[in-house]
Amino acid sequence: MNQRNQALLGQLAYAKIVYRLANIGIIAMTLSYILYITGYPKPFLPIGKLIQLWEKRSTEFIEITQMPLGFDLIHHLSQSDVISLISIIFVSSITIVGYINMLPYFIKENDLPYTLIIVFQIIVFILAACGILSFGDH
Repeated sequence: MNQRNQALLGQLAYAKIVYRLANIGIIAMTLSYILYITGYPKPFLPIGKLIQLWEKRSTEFIEITQMPLGFDLIHHLSQSDVISLISIIFVSSITIVGYINMLPYFIKENDLPYTLIIVFQIIVFILAACGILSFGDH
């Protein structure tokens, strides 16, 4: 198969996985939001308190609320706002999954420039998601 067709197959694989996961993500975000606004299960941070802290910078918000971060969220999966946050994390990870799904097509075709770009992007996304690589006041 020529390089153009192989790249097209990689792009189609990316689009297919992103489309499917985005639909799952929209459903998950909708359901988790409904859980949060109904208050069941009980949220880590009640909606009334969230509204009071809405304009705070993220660092201030986390300091005031003592909201769990990163893998500490796993210990709070029984709380509706954390469930909602997990659904947002899921949606934000879709690009990484799409790139990982696309990578074999470029490797198979020995397309070194695109392979390196995809690998670099995957590394940057993972480092950013883990908090190792960050910019600004977030």
